Amino acid sequence: MNFNRGLPNVLTSLLIAALATACGGGGGGNGSEPPPPPAVPPVFTTPTAVRVSQATPFDSGCLPLAGGGVVYVNSEVESHLAIDPSNPNHLVAAWQQDRLSDGGARGLVTAVSVDGGASWTGHRAAPFSQCAGGSFARVSDPWVSLNGSTAIQVGIAFTGGGRSAVLASRSTDGGFSWSAPIELINDDGSQYFNDKESVTIDPTDPRYVYAVWDRLEGDERGPAILARSDDGGINWSPAMTVYDPGAAGRQTIGNVIVVAPDGTVFDFFTELGPSPGDPSQTIGRLAVIRSSDRGLTWSAPMFIADLLPVGTRVRSVPQVNVRAGEILGSFSVDARDGTLYAVWQDSRFSGGAHDAIAMTWSQDGGVTWSEPVAVNADTTVPAFTPTLAILPDGSIGVSYYDFREDGTSTFQPTDFWLASSRDRATWHETRLAGNFDLRNAPNAGGLFVGDYQGLTGHGSTFVTLYVRTRNGDTANRTDVFADRVNAGVAASVAATTSWKVQKATVPGWSAPAQARVSQHLSDIRALRRRQWQQWLEASRPASMP
Repeated sequence: MNFNRGLPNVLTSLLIAALATACGGGGGGNGSEPPPPPAVPPVFTTPTAVRVSQATPFDSGCLPLAGGGVVYVNSEVESHLAIDPSNPNHLVAAWQQDRLSDGGARGLVTAVSVDGGASWTGHRAAPFSQCAGGSFARVSDPWVSLNGSTAIQVGIAFTGGGRSAVLASRSTDGGFSWSAPIELINDDGSQYFNDKESVTIDPTDPRYVYAVWDRLEGDERGPAILARSDDGGINWSPAMTVYDPGAAGRQTIGNVIVVAPDGTVFDFFTELGPSPGDPSQTIGRLAVIRSSDRGLTWSAPMFIADLLPVGTRVRSVPQVNVRAGEILGSFSVDARDGTLYAVWQDSRFSGGAHDAIAMTWSQDGGVTWSEPVAVNADTTVPAFTPTLAILPDGSIGVSYYDFREDGTSTFQPTDFWLASSRDRATWHETRLAGNFDLRNAPNAGGLFVGDYQGLTGHGSTFVTLYVRTRNGDTANRTDVFADRVNAGVAASVAATTSWKVQKATVPGWSAPAQARVSQHLSDIRALRRRQWQQWLEASRPASMP
């Protein structure tokens, strides 16, 4: 299915221009009007792309806003996707519905596919937010895991009176219906902010389910927190700290559990904090801890790589920034041999000029990691928000956005790509969507389609779940799409866009480049603090000072 709805506008513009020329228009002197400006080209999607999201299910008055916040009705952002390892035609998707400018969304929505992503049904609002019959005002960060008929979804939630929670809901029919939420944690929001949670059903033993997140405190200390279930998500252990970065100002974010084929459990995360050598500088690194007893005890952190993003700005309007996933990694494991992989957004390949997509891997359980390589084809332009998946046959897929095309002050054409490889050296690229205007995205501290997107697959086929904008449509700015890409076919049809990656060099890396990274990481942390304060103030009952 192809949603290139702008094509009639292009044909109309061409017909008008042709008629004007035939009548002598455009040359002046005969009184005719000049031809109209060219229409915006249509959005490109592949013939196999299908729209997953629908119109908002929420009533317009379900969440009164205070303090000047904006609700982007019908806007979906930040998609996540899970596949059933016992039936790869069974998929569950999740996303934020009706994004808010000052934090969170009016709800989270899920949908189910039973034909490998070709069609989607069973759209349901998660029972977390008041717009969906729950008790929390706002929700965010959808994440879902699936095994057989059991699906678990989680999200963060915050509400009036200043509560900050992580919620879980369980499905026993594969994602078509969901239980009442379980509170994995529910904190005083003036003291703690729980953020960026994820959930993983253990593929080696689905009795075990792991939910992880960071718990930010007032002094910006943010340990990694785990809640664990040993009965498929029916009951959960009390939340416990699995890694504490220690000093004030040091935090984790983006915790994700990956389970190796031998049952070893890994928690990957980003650690942010002041530089030991210069506390005025903010630095970041990717790290991982591991457990050999299903999450009961954990190792010390193992260092993966420095995190060196400088962020993304609209090329034609540099004062407009993109809120991307630059402080989050994406992680996976090769089910054949346990090789661990990490990808992230990083500026090391351009000497700190702009971000590309970096990848590294470990073949010794996370102890040592390869030199990072760039996996996006065009490293001369900004690329952002990567998502990683490893197929059962070992094929590697990385999806991402980039600004390969120049724009104007009112239009920024954006492309969404899938890069794939079978050997980590030779890569092939497939354009899944393009020419969509990112400037039409919701603005939530920057143009925002999500801190992450969805990617999974089985056999030799990747299934992507991604958000793109709808050009010029301010009543429905974004939609969620799914697409299927066969890794073998991509390799054969994309021969002209294949390339071999090279080990990373750090051209001209300098103190100013590091300062740009430090400033960007500081700005991201300031945005998080500001949005925490905004929702806390907005949630205050009218009777409170």
